[in-house]
Amino acid sequence: MIDGLEEIVDLGPGYRFDFGTAQSPVANGYEKVTDATIYTKETGYGFAQHADGTRDQGSPDDLRRDFVLANDSEFKLDLPNGEYDVKIITGAQNDSNDTSFTLEEGTKQGGTRTQAGEFAEYEATVTVSDGQLNIGFTGSWARVNALEVRAVDDFNVKFDFGSQTSPVAYGYKQVSNQMLYSEARGYGLNKTVAERDRGEPDDVRRDFIIDSQYEFMVDVRNGTYKVHIIAGDQIASNNSSFIIEGVDVGRVSSAAGEFATITETVTVTDGQLTIQIGGNGRINGLELYYVPEEKLDLTELIDLIETAKAISNEDGIYTDESFEALQEAIVVAEAALDIIQTEEMLAVELAALQEAIDRLELKQEEREHPGKGHKDNPGKGPINNPGKGPIDNPGKGPIDNPGKGKGKGKS
Repeated sequence: MIDGLEEIVDLGPGYRFDFGTAQSPVANGYEKVTDATIYTKETGYGFAQHADGTRDQGSPDDLRRDFVLANDSEFKLDLPNGEYDVKIITGAQNDSNDTSFTLEEGTKQGGTRTQAGEFAEYEATVTVSDGQLNIGFTGSWARVNALEVRAVDDFNVKFDFGSQTSPVAYGYKQVSNQMLYSEARGYGLNKTVAERDRGEPDDVRRDFIIDSQYEFMVDVRNGTYKVHIIAGDQIASNNSSFIIEGVDVGRVSSAAGEFATITETVTVTDGQLTIQIGGNGRINGLELYYVPEEKLDLTELIDLIETAKAISNEDGIYTDESFEALQEAIVVAEAALDIIQTEEMLAVELAALQEAIDRLELKQEEREHPGKGHKDNPGKGPINNPGKGPIDNPGKGPIDNPGKGKGKGKS
């Protein structure tokens, strides 16, 4: 507890906003946004101008009980450039609702009609390229309850399995024993199974679903994920087996009152992660964390490209063939920046561009008599005498008299 208040829950990386009245309670782990929260550079978020008002209808929870009326309003959030997952929650406990939105002035999304007590959750992915996410809201009332924004690389989701009436751990999504998979929801079971709720020790572990053989499916973007499973029973022993994405990751066993965990890293290639559950078939909780691909440091190649671009042939000192070859190598190297995936590929591109630089060939006359601008001889004459006269006398007169002529000098 902090000053008699509930301790703030860490919901992980990202930005979370609870929209509502100035007096309404704020959902744990969220920032308050009212209709008068105007964007400033100091805060880095807010409406472009005052929105239409707020309401608090008292339920069903701190996040959804209240909202901002945001028709024709724009919400701004300063972000580093990159790709982000955005979730918008909209609805009202006492009223029907329809809210549409745009991300970065893109296509209008949402707009599903919800009845009193129903809430729509919209999820979309957007690329920010100007340092700021812009969200436009429209609708007859355009109620906005909550906004969550998280970098794609920080994606994670948690599921709490149990009965329809059991409490759901804060920050988790509920998976009841009757929640079958649907494309609209994006997760669920392949069949109805049994459930138990033991009442303790906590909201995740107190309840679970159970069957001898069933599947849980969740739609995710392709990539690598860390999968963390919690399985056990407060009053009975447990021995459950798991196959994740076709890979048998083994069994977890635990005595009564104990809860075993299993953590595996798997790769999804078909847009859906599937877990087959067998044995005693208990599962209490599941956590998924996206594992970003390690990004190669391309600085060396970028610097070499800039070095190559800085080489000029305005004075015509290089052969046309070798200079053209360098220009072609630069184009190839720049294109490779978008497709290089391994250190080996990077090494090949570095070597190819460096070879093109090294093969720049001076024209014949430049090799024999470097002209104006050559680093070894910026003058116009022979290498060992850039003047206009004889080697021993750079003046214009005879060797013994560097003046301009006989009889013209003072005796």
